[in-house]
Amino acid sequence: MFYSRRVNTETKQVEVWECEWQSQDVGMAVKRFIRKVGNEEEVEVSHAIYNIDDVICWAAHQTIGNIALNYE
Repeated sequence: MFYSRRVNTETKQVEVWECEWQSQDVGMAVKRFIRKVGNEEEVEVSHAIYNIDDVICWAAHQTIGNIALNYE
């Protein structure tokens, strides 16, 4: 059992659902939405509390998945 998000096309609201993988005899498993847990709320973040720090880049100038990492 796991949680997954999906967009309700009528309300445009992001919903959180309890899900499970349903195996099929042939092919890939299918995500089965069991029950709606609730709606995801909008998150408002104040960027004033963050600052820029030096970081260690462990994959400089490479792509990890769909995230490109670059450094100066």
